[in-house]
Amino acid sequence: MSLIFLFSLIFFFSLLEATVTSLNLVLLVIVLWSALKVAEEGFVVAFFAGLILDILKGQPLGSSSLFFLTVSFLIYVYKNRFRADKVAFLWPVSLITVFLDHWLFKQVLIPWQILVNSVLIIFFLPFFKKIPKINQER
Repeated sequence: MSLIFLFSLIFFFSLLEATVTSLNLVLLVIVLWSALKVAEEGFVVAFFAGLILDILKGQPLGSSSLFFLTVSFLIYVYKNRFRADKVAFLWPVSLITVFLDHWLFKQVLIPWQILVNSVLIIFFLPFFKKIPKINQER
């Protein structure tokens, strides 16, 4: 049930990102999901989220998937050393990944967008922590 909800959220955020806003909402979802879930599930979500985003944005197919998989892998490498479910880990990770995404794909570094994206993770974190609890109640 949580994967259906997650992919509908990713599709909605991809649609927003491709049409209305330039905020990296899908990347923030990938960072949070990778920090809070097991590796296998995070890699599958990162791959398909990248494909959905590439199709909706008209980018070369697989470019976002490769970036999301790399981000997800690096989060899993450092997840055991740090408390990955805390803002002290997630805020710098989101700041670095959003900066890299802007640098690699958009070639325009807009500081306020990078800061807004990295601050959004603080608001998304409590919501994503509740998703596993919703599944356990059912």
